[in-house]
Amino acid sequence: MTYKPKRVKKRQPKPIQFVEVAIKLSKQQRRAINYYCRDHNTTINKLIKNNLRRFMSYKPMKDPPVHPRQLNLWNEGTETQNLNNE
Repeated sequence: MTYKPKRVKKRQPKPIQFVEVAIKLSKQQRRAINYYCRDHNTTINKLIKNNLRRFMSYKPMKDPPVHPRQLNLWNEGTETQNLNNE
């Protein structure tokens, strides 16, 4: 006697929350954006989102580059050990 396996319900994904952002444009800026969108067959929202995508995926560097002549104040423990060993 074999039993049918129970169907497992898929979890509903969390709904995406949107935030409204308002900016002010001059008539000339709005006209330029409209012409650009018309020529490139896109919408204003897609234009803005595509241009903001690189800023949204920005990840700061872990350790900023240090110039060789720069004094290193944050590794005081290693410097004192080196001085004591000498």
